[in-house]
Amino acid sequence: MQKSDDFQTAFGQRMRTLREQAGLPQEEVAHRMGLSSSSYARIERGQQAMRTNRLPTLVVALETTLQDFFSPL
Repeated sequence: MQKSDDFQTAFGQRMRTLREQAGLPQEEVAHRMGLSSSSYARIERGQQAMRTNRLPTLVVALETTLQDFFSPL
């Protein structure tokens, strides 16, 4: 499970980086995605996985694209 955990952590770190670059608080991104603030925070910390069907909503909420989101991962 180590690779999965590593990806989940890297995924969450990427979310945080892009959110901070956009100047958005966690609560705003969570709201845009239809998530609770606590769920969003757990995903960003790598403590909870996000379902792949939320990816389009995530990139819109973070004001980015899928390509830009995954380019450093």
